[in-house]
Amino acid sequence: MCNAFGVLLPISKLTPEQTAYHFITSYTAFLALFLVFHPNLYTNIEKVKTHKVDCWLVNTGW
Repeated sequence: MCNAFGVLLPISKLTPEQTAYHFITSYTAFLALFLVFHPNLYTNIEKVKTHKVDCWLVNTGW
């Protein structure tokens, strides 16, 4: 994640909903032209919830 404004922590543990939000906003910012289906289809978080996966956002800051 690129953080040009310095508002994100260096590392953050995310909820499944936050994971879906950050994934799709980052993904569509660069690859929106190549998405075949609606963006919500790419953020199915049921497996994350079912398997209790820990998701982390790592801010590299570029």
